[in-house]
Amino acid sequence: MLIVDSFAGGGGASTGIEMALGRSPDIAINHDEIALSMHYANHPDTLHLHDNVWQVDLGDHARRRGERVGLLWASPDCTHFSKARGGKPTSPRVRGLAWCVVKFVRQLGPRRKPLVIILENVEEFRTWEDWDPWCKEMRALGYRMEWRELRACDYGAPTIRKRLFIILRCDGQKIVWPEPTHGKPDDPRVLDGTLKPWRTAAEIIDWSVPCPSIFDSAEEIKAKFGIRAKRPLAEATLKRIAAGIKRYVLDAEEPFIINLTHGGRLEPSSAPLRTVTTANRGEKAIVVPSLVAVAHGYSGGKRDYPIDAPYGTITKSQDKALVVASFMAQHNGNGVIGRAADMPVSTVTTSGAQTQLVAASMLSLKGSDRRDAQITEPLNTVCAGGTHAALVAAFMVKYYGAGVGQTLAEPFHTVTTKERFGLVTASIDGTDYVITDIGMRMLTQRELYRAQGFSDDYVIDQGADGRPISKTAQVDKCGNSVSPPMAAALADANCGFLKAAPAAESAVR
Repeated sequence: MLIVDSFAGGGGASTGIEMALGRSPDIAINHDEIALSMHYANHPDTLHLHDNVWQVDLGDHARRRGERVGLLWASPDCTHFSKARGGKPTSPRVRGLAWCVVKFVRQLGPRRKPLVIILENVEEFRTWEDWDPWCKEMRALGYRMEWRELRACDYGAPTIRKRLFIILRCDGQKIVWPEPTHGKPDDPRVLDGTLKPWRTAAEIIDWSVPCPSIFDSAEEIKAKFGIRAKRPLAEATLKRIAAGIKRYVLDAEEPFIINLTHGGRLEPSSAPLRTVTTANRGEKAIVVPSLVAVAHGYSGGKRDYPIDAPYGTITKSQDKALVVASFMAQHNGNGVIGRAADMPVSTVTTSGAQTQLVAASMLSLKGSDRRDAQITEPLNTVCAGGTHAALVAAFMVKYYGAGVGQTLAEPFHTVTTKERFGLVTASIDGTDYVITDIGMRMLTQRELYRAQGFSDDYVIDQGADGRPISKTAQVDKCGNSVSPPMAAALADANCGFLKAAPAAESAVR
């Protein structure tokens, strides 16, 4: 039987279907040439129809192949439903795209109509003015239907992305909703081993990518790292960073800390490692919605120490420890400060600008007689590239009580007294640290795709013809994509009859 992905995009749903059934869709439809080219690069055996869904005669394709459609996946454009759009939906034509499912069923006719249809959209889809008529029409065509809101993080993707899923069947079989495979780290089912802990933000980060200081200018960042960065940052962004530093670094019971170990590996030094790692991925830090940038250190106009250099080389003495505390800042204007690093990433948008990685570089204050020397000497900070301890203190003082939210309402005990030279310090496991710098960067395209649940071998930077796909287009296709693990769970639960036959069995047939 045929499998059809009718709003294929860059291939998220198709990838999930392949994960579950061992085969790519037979037909993929999309009007966006770039999206379809990315899809083709990853699913070369699929028939790609570059056309508007209203112009495609799916019945003709099925009749020519003499086969019935077993699964029709539909993810119509959600922008004119979603609250994330920021304004009132305006296009009835776009909102009406779900009617193409009715069109496809009619084109295929009783003998070839899909046995299973899975439709994915934002939760607001049920507010569609045609929701009731559409449901009535689908039932009249012989389908039973159920719907639920599901989160991708509960099925193995490191993102909280929540979507409405509608499953329709006409084969008399029961509609099956897959059981979650992952849960919150303190969920009893995780603690007893029934579920795996959520995958987290830290797992998706490329720790070698520079995270420039928020105190450096765009020109300084270009000179130090050879990259472009937007500076100065907007006032609203700075406020959220200050609030996030206080909530996720200074006041957190267990801030997510990364340090450089003797083995030359970045490792978290706090409890989240024990509670968030998975059995077969224990070699990586697995923490979520707070992202930490740990990049090449910078000193004297050049990168002196790579991130994988031995611990002693970086710190130069055994009585001080250089660590990085991180979180994910969120800048979508809805009052959310950010997320901790031991939680899933927030939903990836088509702009990719909603979530940034913020990293606070911290130096141990061990040895009271050497504090001054340790604080004032040039440091190869892991996150940014300089000692900005005094600027960090001024920055946090500026935003204390300056309308950044409830997190700064209580006394700001972390800006210390003369004893600590007026610096911002935090006590972690009995050791005092001074924050020497704060870095921030956007997530890379590959990191965003990882957050969505794509594997690293998924082709995102070029199409089937080898032509490059722009970074903007890559992010757009990611934000519009279905999370593959979510699609895989639904396809596996309802479409086992479509699984590819083992090679030996196929040869016999």
